[in-house]
Formats: sequence, structure tokens, C-alpha cells
Amino acid sequence: MRLFLKIFGALAAGLLSFNPAAALAQRILHVPPEQWTHQPTGAVFPQSLDGLQRIRITEFSSDGQNVGVSYLLKHDGKKLLVTVYTYPTIAGVSCEMEFANVRSHIDARNGAALISEGRIPPHGGRPEETALLARYAIAPRGPDYPTMITDAYLYCPKDSGWQVKYRATWNGAADAFPDVGKLMTAITSPALPSGD
Repeated sequence: MRLFLKIFGALAAGLLSFNPAAALAQRILHVPPEQWTHQPTGAVFPQSLDGLQRIRITEFSSDGQNVGVSYLLKHDGKKLLVTVYTYPTIAGVSCEMEFANVRSHIDARNGAALISEGRIPPHGGRPEETALLARYAIAPRGPDYPTMITDAYLYCPKDSGWQVKYRATWNGAADAFPDVGKLMTAITSPALPSGD
């Protein structure tokens, strides 16, 4: 599992948004045994859901606004690592610009090949809005590094002042990629509008 987390850490390093200071303020929080609430948004992150187990909560800003919550799923010898990032909208940076930045870090990797991209209904968000999604295949970097499939997702709820992003990396086949939408829909927040 350490190797998988190490590989994912390298893949996820570019997902901290345009703010380079965010990485400098990084702090791992003690993971509570129950649901965890991101105080600035009221977003509630379950401890577990459909086999996904929360394994880490990381603050990327000293004020606790920019966070990443990581979940791990083990299934039939395969692993899925999902990190959900919640952070304030950056002034002057559109959702499309932010997503281009996210994708540029994946595109810069040797062996990253775009499989698909487009807009999808946001998981748990307003049905009239869309989220951005891109899926990549990451080629193996040696005998101990399997081929992986990774999704980058970004939802910018209109007039909320927040962005929700996730990176999901799976070391199985693309057609067996687990459903991340259930987790995203389960994360409820009064500051991040839902379709209810």
C-alpha cells in the first residue's frame, strides 16, 4: 500500500491550485473516528462509505479553508485513492482556468495519456450546472509501478465562493473504475449547494 500511496502522492502534487503557498502550509490533521466537518463550509465528510475508508485529512492553508480529505478503497487486490479538495475560489481565476492548471500537472507527466474529457452533472450539486472531468491513463514507470487510471474533477458552484475538486486514482482497468459519485454525493454542505 505504501508504494501505491507514494505513486499517488507524486500524481496529486500538482492539484493544490494556483496558490503555491498552500503546499508550504500543509498540515496533517488527526483523523477522528467519526464524520469530520470542514468548519468554513460545513461540509461533512463521512468516515467510511461503500468500502472507502477515510485515511487522511490535510490542511493546505493556516486558516483551515483549503483542505484535502483522502479515502482509500481496496477491492479484489486493487486500490482506489480519492482525495477531495475544498478551497475558496481564487479571485480572477475562472473554473476553466483552474481546471487547465490541474490538467497541466497531469499532462506534464511522462506517460500520461488523456482518455476522455468533458462536462458532467456535478455530484450532489445543482443539476443545472456542470462540473469538469478528465480521465487519464498513467503508464507504468517500472516493474513495481502498475498502469493506473486517474480522474481529475472540478466543480465550481456558482456564487458559493468555493471550489470542490477530486483526484481519484485506480490501479485497475478503466471499465472497473469504482463509482466516486456516491462519495461526492454523500459529502453534504450548507455552503456548497446541492440539487435537493
